Amino acid sequence: MLIVFMQVHLSGSTSSEREALLSQVKKDTGATFIPPYDYLGTILGQGTVALELEQQMKDFVSVESQQATLDAVIAPLGGGGLLGGIVRAISGPMVVRSVLTIPGHRPITS
Repeated sequence: MLIVFMQVHLSGSTSSEREALLSQVKKDTGATFIPPYDYLGTILGQGTVALELEQQMKDFVSVESQQATLDAVIAPLGGGGLLGGIVRAISGPMVVRSVLTIPGHRPITS
């Protein structure tokens, strides 16, 4: 049986408030912080979204017996980790690099 313990810490809405709480939690518990967006491991992990998209395109092409390429991938932009991962991972014959566009979009309310 696997028992998981999790504790949620709520911080303020600014980076300095979040970083102050993070420092205190790390000091008190010895926890390891894994950045949500500006860390290579996170970026590469989030890039698997693009790999799944490429696989779905390959599956679609084999079903439709046509040749298809990605012309654009529209990705959400918050901290940039997901967008960075998608840009890093996109590759291969499904992409025509000279015309591929990967714009980042952020909701107006964020």
